[in-house]
Amino acid sequence: MIELLNQRQLAMRYGLIGWLPCFFSIAYLMTLVVGRSTSSTAAIRYLFIPVWAVLYSSPAFILGFCAGYVKWNFSSRPRKLNAIVISSMLIFTAILAIGIKYYSDFSNLQRQIYRIESMDPIELSLVINDPKLGRNKYILGAVAQNPKATAEILQSISTIEDGELHRAMVSNLFDLLGSNRKGLAVMRLVAMHPNVNHRTLEVLATSSDDYVLGAVVGNELLSEKLMRKIFEKGGYLIEWGIAHN
Repeated sequence: MIELLNQRQLAMRYGLIGWLPCFFSIAYLMTLVVGRSTSSTAAIRYLFIPVWAVLYSSPAFILGFCAGYVKWNFSSRPRKLNAIVISSMLIFTAILAIGIKYYSDFSNLQRQIYRIESMDPIELSLVINDPKLGRNKYILGAVAQNPKATAEILQSISTIEDGELHRAMVSNLFDLLGSNRKGLAVMRLVAMHPNVNHRTLEVLATSSDDYVLGAVVGNELLSEKLMRKIFEKGGYLIEWGIAHN
């Protein structure tokens, strides 16, 4: 019984050693990300940083816990290689591999987003035609913010059937919004782009999101017929867009 308690104490100690630095690092990174936002509701996200930091850093606790348990068993005499030790080693390896891949994927995505914002039209076309990149909302958001995006590129984005592209974007841990500090939806960015044409606006006029519709009716290229049709839907966001037009 005493040996079991010592095992758990060491495992808990290692778990906390792994969790605490990770918790504070994640909280710090999230504070930086939220601080870059210019959204009117950004300040509210500060309240949720501790909760998100606990969730994101919980794998680090499990990682440390497993490492402590394995260390105890291999430092004991005789060494014990039982099912629990093997399971701890497998869990440790799996979490470490997943964590490395997660960090690598999102770090690469963050770098790609900042590269896209300075690409020329040919490079942008290659991005949106890429089977993987061309369906990522953060990538498409970066394309829609590039002033060199052509009317054809914007129209290609507008035809993508994905509800996520009509909703506001949030990035908690990595800076995936680029210069989109308000976290505007991809389709809203498309509707506000200076190179957007009336055909693209006609596609976006079917959106179910009032924020997107508000941006559509706020564009002077939209026909009066469509503007009246959208106005019949009602809503202050649409009225604001019309007033802006």
